[in-house]
Amino acid sequence: VKLGESWSKKREIATGAGNMSADMHYTFKKWEQQGGRRCACIETTGDIAGAPGPTGGMPVKIEKGKLTGEIWFDPELGMIVNENIENKMTLKVTAAGQDITPQLNQRVHMSLLDTTSAP
Repeated sequence: VKLGESWSKKREIATGAGNMSADMHYTFKKWEQQGGRRCACIETTGDIAGAPGPTGGMPVKIEKGKLTGEIWFDPELGMIVNENIENKMTLKVTAAGQDITPQLNQRVHMSLLDTTSAP
């Protein structure tokens, strides 16, 4: 992948609440230092939705789900070392004959702290 290139990927994600599908778009934006590592900074955007699974899908329906963020990938380690992701979703929950549509806004930051070699 070269600087400025983009690619897309569709994924199925198993969660504790059921399966989700993600239609993601990635763009290699720049090289950047992260924790003393030379990393590829990758911008990500996408749509997320509930997906059918072995139990028939999620008990909560995602009506509008968007994900945006940045990922820092260290090619020397072969892994993501930092990630800032923002999720925005409108959910639809039907309980006792009533529809409830809460808005979920979530920011997630993950950082690699350490690695060890396998014995």
